[in-house]
Amino acid sequence: MARAPRSLRAPDVARAVACLLARSRPHHHHLRNISVSISIMPQPPSIVLFDGECNVCDSFVNFVIDRDHERRLVFTSLQSPAGQRLLAFHGVPQDLDSMVLIEHGQTAFVKTSAVLRTLGSLGFPWVLLLLLLVIPACVRDVFYSAFAARRYQWFGHKTEACRRMTPELRARFLPEDYQPADAVVSPSRTKDS
Repeated sequence: MARAPRSLRAPDVARAVACLLARSRPHHHHLRNISVSISIMPQPPSIVLFDGECNVCDSFVNFVIDRDHERRLVFTSLQSPAGQRLLAFHGVPQDLDSMVLIEHGQTAFVKTSAVLRTLGSLGFPWVLLLLLLVIPACVRDVFYSAFAARRYQWFGHKTEACRRMTPELRARFLPEDYQPADAVVSPSRTKDS
C-alpha cells in the first residue's frame, strides 16, 4: 500500500495543531504536552432509495449510475429489505411514494430535494440544479407529486430487469442484508430541502 505524502499524515497534523496551541498560549505550560488525535474516516456514501417497480425511477437510477464516476452514491429499492430498514431507521414513512436520498448516513431527503441533491452530487453541470433548492419544497413538490401520481399510467410498471448486473454494477447496490447501524454516524430528521 502506498504511503500518503508526508504533508498528509495524521500524526504530523496532530503535532502541528499541538504546537500551534502551545504557541498561542505560552503562559499555559501544560498545553505544550498536549496530544491531539485525528481520525480520518471516509465519509459513508449517500444512498438513493427508489421505487423498484417504476420505469421512470429505473431510468433515473441508470442515468445517475452512468454519470457518477466518483461513486458517491449507492442504490437500493424502497421495497427491498435494506430499503425498508433504512426508511425505519431514518424515520421516513415506509409507505412513502417518493425517491429518498440519505446523505452520508445522516439526513434523509425526499421528493424534489432528493432528486436535486442526487443530481447535484454528480458534479458540473448537474450541480447547478442545486440552485433550484431556493424554491420552497412545498412548491417544488406539488409538481413532483402530480408526476409521481401518474407515472405508472404514463410509463407503466417495471416488469423485468433492463440492465445486465455486472459485478461492478452490483457493487453499486446495497446488499439485501444491509443494516443501517452499519453507518458510523447517527441519523437526523428527514428534511424537505
